Amino acid sequence: MLLHLVNQRDPSLHQASSSVVNAEALWVTFAVEHNLAFKASDHATKLFRKMFPDSGIAKKFACGRTKTAAIITEALAPLFSRQTLENLDKNSLFSIMMDESNDKTDKSCIILIRIFDFDVGDIRTKFLDMPSQYRYSC
Repeated sequence: MLLHLVNQRDPSLHQASSSVVNAEALWVTFAVEHNLAFKASDHATKLFRKMFPDSGIAKKFACGRTKTAAIITEALAPLFSRQTLENLDKNSLFSIMMDESNDKTDKSCIILIRIFDFDVGDIRTKFLDMPSQYRYSC
């Protein structure tokens, strides 16, 4: 699925192997999960090539900060949002949390959902959306 979404974003990547795309998706997911700066992606690409000089995947791995941002916004975020909404279909007990910024130049609103995740057997808080512009205050 991710390979298809990345290929839609940049048709020149159509020739890319699924192993390289999967490696890039794993890196981006790791960076998000651990709150790494996007600039770390620029360094990771070079580091992986030095760490694994005999790896064809590492040689083709090219996931700098621009591509990292594109994978997050164009592939992973819609996928995780859709999974969260599908999880709501299984469960009628949930709460929505919203928080808005106080920055006068760029208003934003974070929307989180707290739900009992039957797959994990625990209560989870999941990011749903962060619209950058909105008409009404949270």
